[in-house]
Amino acid sequence: MATGNYNLDGYEADEDSPTMDTFLVDESFESKLNDAFAFTKNHAPPGTKWIYQSSATFVLTQAMNAYLKQRRGSDADIFDLVRDDVYKPLHFSAGGLTTIRTGNSPAGAPSGYYGLFFIKDDVAKIAEFLNNSQGLIRGAQVLDPSRLNEALYRANAGTAGVPILGASSGSALGPPKLGRGSSAPENSRRYVHGFWGRHITPEEFPGTKCDFWISLMAGYGGNIVVLLPNGATLYIFSDGREFPWVDAVHEIDKLAPVCH
Repeated sequence: MATGNYNLDGYEADEDSPTMDTFLVDESFESKLNDAFAFTKNHAPPGTKWIYQSSATFVLTQAMNAYLKQRRGSDADIFDLVRDDVYKPLHFSAGGLTTIRTGNSPAGAPSGYYGLFFIKDDVAKIAEFLNNSQGLIRGAQVLDPSRLNEALYRANAGTAGVPILGASSGSALGPPKLGRGSSAPENSRRYVHGFWGRHITPEEFPGTKCDFWISLMAGYGGNIVVLLPNGATLYIFSDGREFPWVDAVHEIDKLAPVCH
């Protein structure tokens, strides 16, 4: 989400634009790839400016898929790799073992930007795997620990990834205005390795006893998975473009304190 190529710099403005609509609707691999490179009106140094674009995730997915094919042969598939190494060993449901693909075909390329079909049990399992098991399955280290800790904002929090600027009323990272017209503090929201991060402080969130970072996975429409540093996971599925997680975090803190 920091390629440096974008058309609009408003909060998720590229994501909500007609240009992105064309990308989302087109089904063929060639059309989607061409559409993904239609964000060229403005430029910033790569890795410096956060602009949310599903198309950027698509391009990254295809790059990883091409690299995997170079290493393991033309039949290799990046989604199938994750499915076989993570989802199947965690005993996901049948729907969790599939994804949408280009060409609306089982032989198409995995989209990467959305199109997963998890039930609540799948989400609970992947959250436990990430948040509590440190990326291990039956004693085997499946995920790189350093990158996982960065994604959970437990290493290099506040410096890894890129800061998220701007906000909308439906933001997954909390309301854009807190208190009497005050804005969210600078560098309190970041994005790294596909995970959203939010810095929780007593000053911004009264009742919180310490400051800490939380990691979030946010999905289209109002789906959210919050990975808390006390080992608890909060998940909500909705389609109202709302992400009401702040009050739930306070309630969870009463049961299992985040601050020690």
